[in-house]
Amino acid sequence: DREVTVVATAQAGNLNDGVELKIPVAPAGGLRMERKAGLVKDRATENLVVDADADATAGSLNVQIMPSPLSTMVQSLDDLIDFPYGCTEQTMSRFLPSVVVSKLVVELGLPAPTRLAQVPKIARDSLSRLKKMQLAEGGWGWWEYDTPSPFMTAYVLEGLYLASNAGYPAPKNMLQRGVDWATKYLKDTKAFEPTATESAKWEREDLVYLAYATCLWTKSDSAIAVLKAGKDLG
Repeated sequence: DREVTVVATAQAGNLNDGVELKIPVAPAGGLRMERKAGLVKDRATENLVVDADADATAGSLNVQIMPSPLSTMVQSLDDLIDFPYGCTEQTMSRFLPSVVVSKLVVELGLPAPTRLAQVPKIARDSLSRLKKMQLAEGGWGWWEYDTPSPFMTAYVLEGLYLASNAGYPAPKNMLQRGVDWATKYLKDTKAFEPTATESAKWEREDLVYLAYATCLWTKSDSAIAVLKAGKDLG
C-alpha cells in the first residue's frame, strides 16, 4: 500500500491556515465481499473463484472464519468505537450499537474485544453530548441548533431505552423532556386526518416510529392513537 500527501492552504489578507493529510492509495478496483454460513463437522472445502483478468500483484485476499454471526458483531465493536462524533445521528450510531454489543459480550460470555473497556466512557460522553444537543423544546434535531425532528427524536428515545437496558440509563430530566415533547407533538399532529396536506402525509411513517419509541417509556393516549392510525401504512 502507498500513501500520498495532500496539502491544502487558505489565505485571506494576512491570515492563513493549512492542513496536511496522508491518504492511502488503493489499487484500481473495488472491494468484493462474500459471506457463507453452514455447519462444519470434521472438514470443509470452499472453492474461491478469482476473475480471469484479476491482477494478482495489485490485490489481496482476507479470509475470516467465525464460529457464529455473533462473532461478527463483537469484532465490529472496534469500528463502532472509532465512528466519528458529529450530529445527533452520528452520536447515536456510535453510542447505541457499542452498548448493545458490550451487553451481549457479557451476557453470552463471548471473548471480550480489546477495546471493550472503553464502552463506559463512550456511554458517558454520548449521553453528555445528547443532553447538550437536546433542543429547548425537548426533542432532538440533526444538529444542536436545529428544529426538533420526529424521526431523530424517536431514534434517540429508542436508543436511550435500549441503552438503559444495557446498564447505561439516561439523565431523568433529559429523558422526561424528550418524552413530553414527543407526546405533545403526537397529540397535535394532523397528518392522519382526511384533510392532511401531502407534506404532512410524508411524515406519517416518522410519526409511527415516534409513537413506538414513546410507548417504550409511557403508554400515552396520543402515542397509542398514532399507532392505531398508522397500522395500515404497510
